Amino acid sequence: MATGAHGEGIITAGDREVEVIFTNRVLMNVERQLGKAISAILDQKNFGYIELVALLRAGMDAARRDGRHGGGRSISHDDALQVIDEAGFGPVAGIVIGAVAAVVGYSPNSEDEAEDPN
Repeated sequence: MATGAHGEGIITAGDREVEVIFTNRVLMNVERQLGKAISAILDQKNFGYIELVALLRAGMDAARRDGRHGGGRSISHDDALQVIDEAGFGPVAGIVIGAVAAVVGYSPNSEDEAEDPN
């Protein structure tokens, strides 16, 4: 079943698992917040805490709103920073960037081919 442009990841932070979900809408909101395109946000030479916290917060908030986790309050910058403090910048960045890449690299044709190899 096709889900569209969608990326997810699970971050282990201390004794909990933190889910992130990304869609085109989530990424557009991060672009608006940071005032730059997703390609500039993911630029390895300029990717730092500001970019990671913005993406992580948006992905965590999307997972919260998804309904699988019972809602709750909005995710804050401090919530995102706590995850980075507990899990580390590198591991968090890897999971977030991987989930974002699933959205940016989405192609409906490749999804159909993956479902039906014949």
